[in-house]
Amino acid sequence: MAARLLLAHSARLRSSVLVARHTLIGASGKQPATTACATTILAAAVPSEAWSRCASYVPNPQPAPWQDRPEESSPDSASTTLALQQQHGGGDHVAAAGLDASRLEVTRKADLSPLPDLDSLVFGRHFADHCLVIDWSREGGWDAPRISPMEMMQLHPAAGVLHYGTSCFEGLKAYKDADGCIRLFRTEKNIARLERSSIRNGLPGFDHRELFKLITEYLKVDERWIPSKFGYSLYLRPCIIGTTPYLGVGPTESAQLFVIASPCGPYYKEGVKAVKLYICEEPVRAWPGGVGSYKLAGNYAPTVPAQTAANALGCSQVLFTLPSREGAIVCECGAMNIFFVFRLSDGTIEVATPFLDGTILPGITRDSVLQICRARDDVKVSERTIRVIELREAAAQGRLVEAFGTGTACNIQPIEELLTGDGDRLRCSASENSPDSSLAVEIKSSLDKIQYGLADDGPFGAWSIPVR
Repeated sequence: MAARLLLAHSARLRSSVLVARHTLIGASGKQPATTACATTILAAAVPSEAWSRCASYVPNPQPAPWQDRPEESSPDSASTTLALQQQHGGGDHVAAAGLDASRLEVTRKADLSPLPDLDSLVFGRHFADHCLVIDWSREGGWDAPRISPMEMMQLHPAAGVLHYGTSCFEGLKAYKDADGCIRLFRTEKNIARLERSSIRNGLPGFDHRELFKLITEYLKVDERWIPSKFGYSLYLRPCIIGTTPYLGVGPTESAQLFVIASPCGPYYKEGVKAVKLYICEEPVRAWPGGVGSYKLAGNYAPTVPAQTAANALGCSQVLFTLPSREGAIVCECGAMNIFFVFRLSDGTIEVATPFLDGTILPGITRDSVLQICRARDDVKVSERTIRVIELREAAAQGRLVEAFGTGTACNIQPIEELLTGDGDRLRCSASENSPDSSLAVEIKSSLDKIQYGLADDGPFGAWSIPVR
């Protein structure tokens, strides 16, 4: 039913989509009915000439000039903020303007909400009692931060966030270790990435250390919402929005940074069970030179129709690609970075993920997995171009050992199958036949132990941060 409804809604797009598919991919022969339907469902109203202009795109293995690496950012954000301002044309309105944790005001909720049953948790549906809010204006800088009871927001109908998408966000988690201590995981990376996204979107910069202090104070106020059960955590969502009541497109005059929290268990209802992905060649998620490497709100809403259609086909997520003459290039999923494990011709096991070319979000979990894998001596680690045709060949030859996604929300998610637009089902053998011994499960175990304080950070530095 879902597929039929979406097909009807997308009927007017069919002609342009078919032209685009013929131009970039070529005739694919007879398609199964459900897959042909999915192809049209997942199509966007993109003129064929626009696809043709990008058909010759070949990714540059060197970091793109617009790409700055958040993993290299220091918690001391002064130099980072200045560099980003210069890079993106920012001026006074993006200066780090006096965010000060010592000015924090706390108002506690009188009647606390009952805690939800962990066994019935649905990701993102339950919220902690309080929120952290800091207002900003070009003229006055950052106001005094305040933690207060969660309540509905008041926005002017002309606020920039409602019309022009001046919004960015982050996702991070707080954990409870066996001693009941609150722990954060590489939070300084999330904070650096949040500021990077904020400045790219014309929103204000801020002092990284001060925001970190405020997040820890917020966690102390709503500590009861952090589950003590292993495998569960409190998901934190920092967000920055433009609040200027102005219908013109211009610099943000006022903004608000807020943090809310939601207790969570496994991201997918399947838990750690391997899931299926739909390989989407139309539409694309991000273009070279765009904002795919930033965590902007506008990057996510356009992926929802494709996600809905993929769900109707029994897939949990969409694997987005980028067209090229040599074949579609693998990018990332709607909510995950992607990894593949190949068995090479000489027997070497390769762990490969698409390199950061500016179209892919530089995930903190992605970076953690790369470091964990590089510390092993039994795998080759690659950040490189991966095409769909390579996945087809490797699966057909039994060399696609496994695949998994990474992200803060899902952590490590094994993948058992990739469904292509022409009906092929690419099996990821290890995820299907021996999930308990897969590399993904080994990496997840290593990450879990660090995040919950069951193991030290080893050679990786201070990844797990206790909140005192």
